[in-house]
Amino acid sequence: MNTDTTSHNQPEALRAQLADKLNHEGTTRTARIEHAFRTVPRHIFLSGTLVPDAYIDHTVITKRDGRGTSLVSASQPTVIAIMLEQLAAKPGHWALEVGTGYHAALLCELVGAHGEVTTIDIDPDAADPSNAANQPCAGASPRARRPADATRPSPR
Repeated sequence: MNTDTTSHNQPEALRAQLADKLNHEGTTRTARIEHAFRTVPRHIFLSGTLVPDAYIDHTVITKRDGRGTSLVSASQPTVIAIMLEQLAAKPGHWALEVGTGYHAALLCELVGAHGEVTTIDIDPDAADPSNAANQPCAGASPRARRPADATRPSPR
């Protein structure tokens, strides 16, 4: 049994290591995006994934069908960082994220309390607002909208 609780297995240390990697490789080029990666925990959006695995720079499949086909995944942090750098979201901006997880939470951090992030997802489990992991802006952006079901019209 592994009872190692040293800092290298703690989410904060793992998050810092991932942010360091993205920064060292030049993937994160702006301080705001680097800060978002240092602030937003990835593991809370990846249920069923070991905490250390959540901070490896790779795509994580979070849902499969009965035949093993991938249905839902969390994008690789490098890809997310590239997209966020290109988007250049600023405090007060409004953003639409197709998906309801880590990427949306990073966007919430970037747009801040005066911004808004609307998320939609075709997966009913991912769009279920009663699931705390589907509330990516909790504590980050009070104006953020709840995840919506992409198979139904939005009330907006």
